[in-house]
Amino acid sequence: MKKSSRISFIFFILIFSLISVFPLNNFGNRFTLQSTNSHEKIKNSSVINDRYLLERVESFLNYGGVSHFYTEGFATDSEGNYYVGGSFLGDYFLVKYATNGTQLWNRTVNRYSIDYGVVVAIDSDDNIYFTGWSYPGTQSWNVGYVHTFKYNTSGDLLWERVLSSDDSSPTDIAFDSSNNIYICGHTYDFGALGLDFLVVKYDPSGNLIWVNNTGLNGEDRGYAIIFNPVDQMIYSTGISNGRSVLFKWSTDGDLIFYKIWGRENGIGWRLAYVPFLGNIYIVGPRLGFAVVIFDMDGNNFLNISGQDQYVIHITQNNELFMAMQIIENGYYNTVLSKYYLNGTKIWENKIQTPSIDYSQIFAKDINDNIFLLTSNLNLLKYTVDYIPPIINFISPLPYESFGKIRPDFQVITDDFNLETTWYSLSNNTFMTDNYIWSGKIHQNVWEQFGNGNITINIYANDFNGNHGFNNITVIKDLSIKLYWNLTGSTIFIDDLDIDFNWYKIDQENPWCYGLGTQENPYVIENILLDGMGIDNCIEIRNSNKYFIIKNSTILNAGLEYDSVALLFVNVSNGLIINNTMSLSYKGIGLSSSDFIHMENNTLNYNMYGFYGSYSENLTISQNLIHDNSLSGISINNCDNNTINLNYLNNNQGGISLASSHKNLIRNNIIFNNFDGIHLSYSNNNTIKNNTLNFNDEGIFLYRSDNNSLEENVIKFNKYGIKINSRFSIRNIVKGNVISHNTELGLYIYGKYYHSHDNLIFNNTFMSNLENALDEVLNNSWDNAVIGNFWDDYNGKDINDNGIGDSAYNIGTGVDNFPLWWDPPVLSIVSEKNNLIFGFLTPEFRIMVEEGIADTIWYTCNNGISNYTIYANELINPIVWENLGNGSFIFNFYVNDSRGDEGNIEVVILKDIILPSISLKSPNSSQVFGHSPPDYDIIINESNIGKIWYSLNNNENITIETTNGRIDYAQWDLLPDGEVIIRFYANDSAGNIGFSEVLVIKSTQNNNIPGYHLWILLSLFCTVSFLLSSIILRNRFEQ
Repeated sequence: MKKSSRISFIFFILIFSLISVFPLNNFGNRFTLQSTNSHEKIKNSSVINDRYLLERVESFLNYGGVSHFYTEGFATDSEGNYYVGGSFLGDYFLVKYATNGTQLWNRTVNRYSIDYGVVVAIDSDDNIYFTGWSYPGTQSWNVGYVHTFKYNTSGDLLWERVLSSDDSSPTDIAFDSSNNIYICGHTYDFGALGLDFLVVKYDPSGNLIWVNNTGLNGEDRGYAIIFNPVDQMIYSTGISNGRSVLFKWSTDGDLIFYKIWGRENGIGWRLAYVPFLGNIYIVGPRLGFAVVIFDMDGNNFLNISGQDQYVIHITQNNELFMAMQIIENGYYNTVLSKYYLNGTKIWENKIQTPSIDYSQIFAKDINDNIFLLTSNLNLLKYTVDYIPPIINFISPLPYESFGKIRPDFQVITDDFNLETTWYSLSNNTFMTDNYIWSGKIHQNVWEQFGNGNITINIYANDFNGNHGFNNITVIKDLSIKLYWNLTGSTIFIDDLDIDFNWYKIDQENPWCYGLGTQENPYVIENILLDGMGIDNCIEIRNSNKYFIIKNSTILNAGLEYDSVALLFVNVSNGLIINNTMSLSYKGIGLSSSDFIHMENNTLNYNMYGFYGSYSENLTISQNLIHDNSLSGISINNCDNNTINLNYLNNNQGGISLASSHKNLIRNNIIFNNFDGIHLSYSNNNTIKNNTLNFNDEGIFLYRSDNNSLEENVIKFNKYGIKINSRFSIRNIVKGNVISHNTELGLYIYGKYYHSHDNLIFNNTFMSNLENALDEVLNNSWDNAVIGNFWDDYNGKDINDNGIGDSAYNIGTGVDNFPLWWDPPVLSIVSEKNNLIFGFLTPEFRIMVEEGIADTIWYTCNNGISNYTIYANELINPIVWENLGNGSFIFNFYVNDSRGDEGNIEVVILKDIILPSISLKSPNSSQVFGHSPPDYDIIINESNIGKIWYSLNNNENITIETTNGRIDYAQWDLLPDGEVIIRFYANDSAGNIGFSEVLVIKSTQNNNIPGYHLWILLSLFCTVSFLLSSIILRNRFEQ
């Protein structure tokens, strides 16, 4: 079982070798690149930004005229030459090409019955190494040889080495800084009956340094190997028993570590390292990510989301290139992408291929050209685009003269990657501003100049930053009258009347010229025709000649019934461009006419802007149609017409169809009309990508069947879509945005005639007064898979499958599969708003109340850094440490697999400032006896918690106020002497501040209150008595 794929392939090669005949004298020709079928294979090639352009697609499928050709090897050297290696008719082959694709030499080697070349690699000295495996054909199927060849740039074989091992296959080559060669792959282990990883080292002289066979879990296969110059180590990857493996080896062959990782059956297919950093980037099938990233210690620290990539390359400038294949709309696409190292995509390029065509090899040469070799042997080359756009003037001629009317220009700009074209006008003294080039000069720009030479400067740039320029000089002469004033006249052409046919009109009138052919049509241009309210201004009948009417003003045919500014009856092959038709009953009128193209015209202030009947294959495109009293565009009994990119404003009706079928109405902007689009008795029409705003009814259907209303934006109308019940059936309404309509988003109404079997799904209904109402039975509001999005849906989507778990009712209808996706709902269990913390990092516990979480992260104070978390985690300690004192907003986010986000906000106060305590009393060294001191303190802290004090570090005594008296009992317990009173206060964050004072307790001779005072009074009285006695005695003696 382990050998089935190898055996089948070898058996196929053997059979092919027996039946194939390939003369030896064709040896030289068989290596000629065959690219004749390559353009048939590649359906679409596109240009990519960042100065890269797909230059050449070559196919090796029919190499040398023989279809059985296989290659997996490709490399480029320092001179831009490239090498292709593989297997051709069971032999090794190697081909060298110059940068332009010219074959320089080829080498074919036959060693055994089957030789299969796998890898081509170039060392820093431009030596070419080519390795593959050989099957002898005479021994067990489990016997195979790894052949390695070394060539110089001239194609000389320098040495060949054979590693004889059981069923060995090489898959990749790497070189270290000394150009030692490392080959990885796998080999058969008879003891374990499975494959082992194989790594082989040769020195540049071809000496075998070491071989390492490593078996992990049964079936082990090596796929890729690199040398990482950052740590001078070897890294290889592969698959072991259905899981990806990353190895790290020393250059001496010692296994440093291996990491088994990833999804089951995921394959680490290719890998690359980041210069100067050494991180390892791995891509491959079924990894679950576009890129899996390890550091040099084997830690998977980052993954880049996206689809499976098959090749990867990181340049010395840290440019990350990857390639993959995807399927879009039934087509296979080979996709080349460029990323920043953090996973941000810069650009991508898609190339359609008719079948699966996986990218296998990526290479970049010295000229920064990119090569992709795919599994179907297509070689895609992307070159750096330095070619500026080329601008050529078709008309006018140099120094051609023009009058008041601006000249018409035909300019061809040749650049596949063209971005913008613009122009300016100049003469010797003045240059205008730059204007976007739309195929003609603006009249107001032309009018800035008087008579004389005027230079028209045309500029162009492409998406790759290249700029092109060309100019031409013409002469402005205001004496030339190029605007023909035909006021009061009419133009009548009837090709069935020789007196009024095109040829006659051309011969007799200077304002008409041409031959009436597709290459040289008749042209009527630059005329002003005012019908003076008398008759049709221009009338053309019974003609199939090619003609153009352009740059003219045609008006005032009159508002009487069927007075037409521009009328066609039984006419075909006309182009009506850049004209103004006004003040007539019909601006443009057609009957029984086909293949008329009307573009960039202004139709205003008529009864009907455009009116057509019994006509087909009309194109009405990019016209400005406004302020017409009855209808902007009205067609009756007209089929297979296109109404595209028109701007209709302030008409009674925007676009009206009556008994008209299979018409396409798309990309129009229609607002401020009564009906935006009105269909009656009209079937199988497509109404797509229109914008319908501020109309009374956005779209109205009356007795119209099988119409498709797709992807329209319908806003700010009274009714978004209105379907009359008179048998409008089997219409499809899908993909529309229907919002902000003041009555109903979609209304199917009527009770007597049923509009049934209409299908309404995948629409967005939001901000309407009422989203929808169905008064008729048997319409479907879902397609049995998906319904519509309703902004007032009050159900849930518990299983996150994008479908609401309960139905949505619409009158008599019901949407069984409403589109709904609940963003995940977060709650924080262990934290609440306005909590206060100090130096310790807050802990929180996140719960996802609703939905299925994909990733949970948070930001602080709307910072740009996101921090991914899991439940019961601390806030990142470094983040918390770097925050200062104050209030901080932490926003916690969660997303689901669709990217819908839920969030919750938590306000946390970080308080790292200790409470400050000031002592007003007692004073330092103040003496107290039996009575304890009074205290008065001031605490500076807004988030005060608790206040307490201690005496000589004894028991803490909690107090409620900042003033009072020290506790008597605690004071009495103290001996006389010094007493330290220490006051404490903490805040809500747990910060503690204190302040202390030293007082003296002295209770000696202080048992009787007032004792010292009585002693002093007694002494005073005794002294006074003695003094008084002495004084009296002295007086008496005298």
